[in-house]
Amino acid sequence: MNKISETLLSLPFNLCESRAGQASASLGKTCDHCDKIHKSKTSGRQGQLELWLDSRMAEGIGSVNLWGNTPACDFHEYFAAAEGFADKKELHVHVLGAGDARHVLKTMSKNFKTGATVNFVVVEQSMAVLARQLFQLYLAFEPLASIGLHEKAAYFLELLGNTHVRAKTLDYLKASSTALIKLITDPERAAKELPWADLGLLKYKERDEMEAVFKSWRSGGVDVARAWDDRLRAYYKQRYDARANVADWDLSMHLLPLAPNVNQREFIAWRTTGIAFRPHPDAPYDSPNSSLITLRAAPGRAAAVAGFWGDIVTGPAVCFGVRCEDPAMLEKRNHTYVKTAAEVSERNMLAMFYELATAKPYPGSAEESLKGLSVQDTATDVPAPGRTTLATAAAHAALVRRETLRGTVDLLYFANSMVHLLTPELVALVAPGGIVCVETTVFFLDLRKETHAEYLTKVQGMAAAAGLVPLAPPSPADAVLVFRRRPDPAAIALVSAPVPVPVSSSPAAAE
Repeated sequence: MNKISETLLSLPFNLCESRAGQASASLGKTCDHCDKIHKSKTSGRQGQLELWLDSRMAEGIGSVNLWGNTPACDFHEYFAAAEGFADKKELHVHVLGAGDARHVLKTMSKNFKTGATVNFVVVEQSMAVLARQLFQLYLAFEPLASIGLHEKAAYFLELLGNTHVRAKTLDYLKASSTALIKLITDPERAAKELPWADLGLLKYKERDEMEAVFKSWRSGGVDVARAWDDRLRAYYKQRYDARANVADWDLSMHLLPLAPNVNQREFIAWRTTGIAFRPHPDAPYDSPNSSLITLRAAPGRAAAVAGFWGDIVTGPAVCFGVRCEDPAMLEKRNHTYVKTAAEVSERNMLAMFYELATAKPYPGSAEESLKGLSVQDTATDVPAPGRTTLATAAAHAALVRRETLRGTVDLLYFANSMVHLLTPELVALVAPGGIVCVETTVFFLDLRKETHAEYLTKVQGMAAAAGLVPLAPPSPADAVLVFRRRPDPAAIALVSAPVPVPVSSSPAAAE
């Protein structure tokens, strides 16, 4: 690893720049949330997280969060572990900066277990990321009569994390882009045809920006393979020719201890080509996935530069591929996992989409789910189990200032790109006894152990200052820290059962 840079950067926790790759983008500009001018890299709102970063890490995580850095969470598990939520039939969750719709879909797919409806407010800074989440929800709620369960899962995974997809997948992306353009530009039609979405917080200018994103998906025009290779060259530098060996080292030393079912061949293939999932292994994956191309400001240029600005280090398999309810998917034979993280991802997508469509437990076994189990003849689509409001950071900041919304949120989720907003002002949205989740940096492979520890210490300090107490004792291996807001401001501590993590849900735990 290169020597840690002596420049103090804001870890990707400054809302103004979104990720570490744009650490200076907010200097001299007004922050949407703190209404302050950031005059230097060490100024800004109280509690700003500042860590020593390796410049190589900034090149690796990218500046646009195209997929999440943690496994998908079922928030019902957190509600079950806490007190006071058992009788609630409607829950309100705000998710800040998650990067994709994994938490929304995973939680909604499990609503049938509790009978509660969960309504989400999804907040992103990048309009391209917000557009991707709208598309992911659109795909997830497509009727099974229109698109088969297996094809739906394949479309989702390919478009989530592949630089190149099948021609059929690209055709679906273009057709969906056209449909979504018509919907976001016609509020009345959107309200009728998208009952699971609320676009009311998007201004006309923001709708125009989202429309431009969808149009770019249809037209393409950017060489995705070249964009990926440019990122690799910037990241590996003189080690570019040995990139496969570097990827193997990162897998063995950093990722496998956290996600031991990640397959070496699949991981190296993704790091070198950008193709993470092959649900149809015999099909050619040669059509560019234009939904991964975004814009980023470049020093010395008046216009933003189009390219691939996402993660090139950890990969999208972490989102759905390292935990599973089916123990058979995490079995080992001869010290080797029988199923890879990509196969676990496929199974989890099948289960999630089946449960969303039927409000029933997924009936497929591990083997059947990978061999083409068809439920199209038996599945009956049910109404969407909740609504998701899409919001920009500025729109959410306006919500925070509404006194009428204080104490109305049951769970508040901070991705590590927005954890600097963990303040008493924002936590005031959470009801007394409510839950606050904060992502850690455990899946940031380029960070030093000391930096991980420093991050945990600062987050816990910020949480305490905001009136939060841990729901469970924090661990350095946690992907998400879970806190509760004190029900009584005068309370010193809150005793509660720890969040259960079944042994079968994580291959690392199975070790």
